[in-house]
Amino acid sequence: MKIRENTVDLLSNIIKEGYNTVSRDAIFKTKNGYKLFGAYEVTCNVSFCSVTKGSQEPRYFSTIKIATAWCIADKINNINLARQIAELDVKCTSIKNDIDASKQRLACIKNNDMQDIVFAKISSKEDTLRIAKNQLTKCINLAKYWQIKGFVRNETART
Repeated sequence: MKIRENTVDLLSNIIKEGYNTVSRDAIFKTKNGYKLFGAYEVTCNVSFCSVTKGSQEPRYFSTIKIATAWCIADKINNINLARQIAELDVKCTSIKNDIDASKQRLACIKNNDMQDIVFAKISSKEDTLRIAKNQLTKCINLAKYWQIKGFVRNETART
């Protein structure tokens, strides 16, 4: 009986060590959202995702993909990339809201000249939004690259 208890304790310790090692690079689904890299809690609702790290103030992002990219950048301590991701997300959301408001205003305008002016502003904002989305996509892809590079480095380090 004593041998069995020792064996169970030994296996339990091995599993805990393995979990602690893996959790630093893993994403787990939790009851309320996701646990990323053993440090970040991500919860999403209909309109936004919040990211909390320890006792820090939560950060808010428009999608889980953007929130995850920010977590990757923060994890690898790439402050500039994390800042760019957060700023571009806010910029895209702001421009999107502005476009929606302008479209609603356009529907109420009866004067053709005013409609043309508002339509031109909407087109300009849509171009700005497309550029900001492209920049955000590049930042997300860079975060993915750093995460994959980290996994590969860890994989080759074990052999």
